[in-house]
Amino acid sequence: MPTMEGIAKRVGVSRATVSVILNGRADSVGIAAATRQRVLAVARELGYQANQLARAVATGRTKVIGFVGASIRNEWTARMEDGVLDVAQQSGYLVKAMKTRDSETEAAMIDAAIQQRLAGVIAVAFDEAALMKAHAVLSRHGMPLATIDHTLLNLGRRRAPRIRVFSDDETGMALAVRHLVVLGHRRITMVMKGVHSTSWVLRGKGYRDSLRDAGLPMRAIEDESDLQDAGGRNQLGRKLFGLTDRPTAVICPTDVIAMGVLRIARAAGLRVPEDVSIIGFGGLDTGLYADPALTTVALPFDRMGERAAELLIAAIEGKGRATGVEERLPAELIVRESTGPAPPSNEMVKRPSLRSSGM
Repeated sequence: MPTMEGIAKRVGVSRATVSVILNGRADSVGIAAATRQRVLAVARELGYQANQLARAVATGRTKVIGFVGASIRNEWTARMEDGVLDVAQQSGYLVKAMKTRDSETEAAMIDAAIQQRLAGVIAVAFDEAALMKAHAVLSRHGMPLATIDHTLLNLGRRRAPRIRVFSDDETGMALAVRHLVVLGHRRITMVMKGVHSTSWVLRGKGYRDSLRDAGLPMRAIEDESDLQDAGGRNQLGRKLFGLTDRPTAVICPTDVIAMGVLRIARAAGLRVPEDVSIIGFGGLDTGLYADPALTTVALPFDRMGERAAELLIAAIEGKGRATGVEERLPAELIVRESTGPAPPSNEMVKRPSLRSSGM
């Protein structure tokens, strides 16, 4: 089996030099590029493979990073993890996925990361208290923490001392509102469901500020109906379309809710987008298969995972900061078939038929 000693003898350098090069620390100690290239070439020729278990025993760390979040059955979480995996594999790291459900399991996963000597952790959508605790615990063990979240963002609270990657939801919502205003819409309603999350608070702010800038009134509807249930869809349908001044456009905080509103509009006898335009938020692949295909604000879930992994690995290897790093990634408006020009005002007097059985 090829060893560092064998590589050192073949190249004519010390074992310590080979160790530094194969562990990716050549730049930090000033080893010449030509020497590094010769060592790496011989290592490849001999088929050298690092003993990660021995390295973990010696350094107290593995080349494994943790990805801690909700079920990957959610498309957004799966896409984030996919981005993490791409970067980790390119950098010679493995990824251990750990599923959480609540603050208790979040704390348990952080403890597991320490026990298993992970090199660092990427946490998705932890709440503020859990993130602060996780950072404090991991810091004591020299393990950097990267997060993909909106916690503490623009809410007047102190920032957590960690690596943080997040999407620009506020600007994304502004893109959606401006798109509708350009199309001539003046009655633009936003469905507010589950407004407890910070990301949805930011989307609501983008909606309100953009309407104000356009000189239009806010028409938000708060509703917690279960859109998988016919009764819930009928309840939201009455709020949205049961008045003579019904909206000509509806913005939803997620693509899933937008597809529920598409179904409600159809049951009410409304055509999309001729009678009402509908916009989702997230850019999920499922929006492509809606009828009509869903206009949406796409969030860069894959890139968020990639940047979180890039920044975390840089911190692990001493090539980047482990605290106070923040990156806001842009959202993109994808225009499809569910939005169109506002209907003529004379058509707005037609009141849709809200059939509870059809919703």
